[in-house]
Amino acid sequence: LAVPPAQGKGWHRVISATSIPVRFADQQAVTVKAGTYPQTWHTVEESDSIRFKSSSWYAPGVGLVKIYSEYARKDGSPWGETFELTDASVK
Repeated sequence: LAVPPAQGKGWHRVISATSIPVRFADQQAVTVKAGTYPQTWHTVEESDSIRFKSSSWYAPGVGLVKIYSEYARKDGSPWGETFELTDASVK
């Protein structure tokens, strides 16, 4: 993550030799199986060239609690997947 988080701040990551911008969009409350996190940082990334977009939510003191990614299959149909934190113990 770019530290400290701030709306509009971001970085780039590489997928299939394509540089994709990742930016902090806003702060949101998120509920996952591990609980409710009232002020996560929501990041977004998108690339038209490889037909990919993703949203992630990071909770302070915990890290990544949820990610949703959407891809386009070779036939153009969408395919998405969600991963979320199911249990957490922060010490």
